[in-house]
Amino acid sequence: MAKLHLDITSELEEELQELFIKSAKHVLAELSKQELHSKEFMNLQESAEFVGVSHNTLMSWIRDYDLSYIHIGGKKMIEKKELIEFLRSFKK
Repeated sequence: MAKLHLDITSELEEELQELFIKSAKHVLAELSKQELHSKEFMNLQESAEFVGVSHNTLMSWIRDYDLSYIHIGGKKMIEKKELIEFLRSFKK
Protein backbone atom coordinates (compact mmCIF):
# COMPACT_ATOMS: atom_id res chain seq x y z
CA MET A 1 0.00 0.00 0.00
CA ALA A 2 1.33 3.43 -0.92
CA LYS A 3 1.72 6.04 1.79
CA LEU A 4 1.07 9.72 1.42
CA HIS A 5 2.76 12.26 3.64
CA LEU A 6 1.58 15.86 3.68
CA ASP A 7 3.03 18.75 5.58
CA ILE A 8 0.11 20.86 6.76
CA THR A 9 -0.24 23.69 9.19
CA SER A 10 -1.60 23.02 12.64
CA GLU A 11 -4.51 25.32 11.77
CA LEU A 12 -5.44 23.18 8.76
CA GLU A 13 -5.02 20.03 10.84
CA GLU A 14 -7.47 21.40 13.44
CA GLU A 15 -9.96 22.35 10.72
CA LEU A 16 -9.74 18.87 9.21
CA GLN A 17 -10.24 17.25 12.63
CA GLU A 18 -13.30 19.43 13.25
CA LEU A 19 -14.66 18.54 9.81
CA PHE A 20 -14.18 14.81 10.44
CA ILE A 21 -15.81 15.05 13.87
CA LYS A 22 -18.75 17.03 12.47
CA SER A 23 -19.17 14.51 9.66
CA ALA A 24 -19.04 11.57 12.07
CA LYS A 25 -21.64 13.17 14.35
CA HIS A 26 -23.90 13.76 11.34
CA VAL A 27 -23.58 10.13 10.23
CA LEU A 28 -24.31 8.87 13.75
CA ALA A 29 -27.37 11.13 14.03
CA GLU A 30 -28.69 9.84 10.71
CA LEU A 31 -28.13 6.22 11.76
CA SER A 32 -29.92 6.92 15.02
CA LYS A 33 -32.91 8.34 13.11
CA GLN A 34 -32.99 5.31 10.83
CA GLU A 35 -32.93 2.99 13.84
CA LEU A 36 -35.75 4.95 15.47
CA HIS A 37 -37.91 4.75 12.35
CA SER A 38 -37.39 1.00 12.07
CA LYS A 39 -38.58 0.19 15.61
CA GLU A 40 -42.08 -1.18 16.10
CA PHE A 41 -42.26 -0.13 19.77
CA MET A 42 -40.67 3.01 21.20
CA ASN A 43 -40.23 4.35 24.70
CA LEU A 44 -41.81 7.72 25.49
CA GLN A 45 -38.72 9.77 24.65
CA GLU A 46 -38.28 7.99 21.33
CA SER A 47 -41.98 8.44 20.59
CA ALA A 48 -41.75 12.17 21.25
CA GLU A 49 -38.69 12.44 18.99
CA PHE A 50 -40.41 10.38 16.29
CA VAL A 51 -43.31 12.84 16.00
CA GLY A 52 -41.25 15.93 16.81
CA VAL A 53 -42.83 17.01 20.08
CA SER A 54 -41.59 17.42 23.63
CA HIS A 55 -41.91 14.72 26.26
CA ASN A 56 -44.44 16.94 28.08
CA THR A 57 -46.60 17.24 24.96
CA LEU A 58 -46.60 13.48 24.52
CA MET A 59 -47.60 13.05 28.17
CA SER A 60 -50.48 15.49 27.70
CA TRP A 61 -51.66 13.47 24.67
CA ILE A 62 -51.65 10.36 26.87
CA ARG A 63 -53.47 12.15 29.69
CA ASP A 64 -55.89 14.36 27.75
CA TYR A 65 -56.52 12.40 24.55
CA ASP A 66 -56.11 8.82 25.77
CA LEU A 67 -53.14 8.00 23.55
CA SER A 68 -52.65 4.34 24.38
CA TYR A 69 -49.38 2.90 25.61
CA ILE A 70 -48.03 -0.33 27.01
CA HIS A 71 -46.85 -0.33 30.63
CA ILE A 72 -44.57 -3.22 31.59
CA GLY A 73 -42.36 -3.28 34.66
CA GLY A 74 -42.12 0.47 35.00
CA LYS A 75 -41.47 0.99 31.28
CA LYS A 76 -43.97 2.75 29.05
CA MET A 77 -43.88 1.92 25.35
CA ILE A 78 -45.93 3.16 22.43
CA GLU A 79 -46.46 1.15 19.29
CA LYS A 80 -45.39 3.19 16.28
CA LYS A 81 -48.49 2.13 14.32
CA GLU A 82 -50.71 3.29 17.21
CA LEU A 83 -48.97 6.67 17.37
CA ILE A 84 -49.40 7.23 13.64
CA GLU A 85 -53.09 6.27 13.83
CA PHE A 86 -53.54 8.64 16.78
CA LEU A 87 -52.08 11.54 14.79
CA ARG A 88 -54.16 10.69 11.72
CA SER A 89 -57.32 10.76 13.83
CA PHE A 90 -56.85 14.54 14.11
CA LYS A 91 -56.50 15.01 10.36
CA LYS A 92 -58.90 17.63 9.04
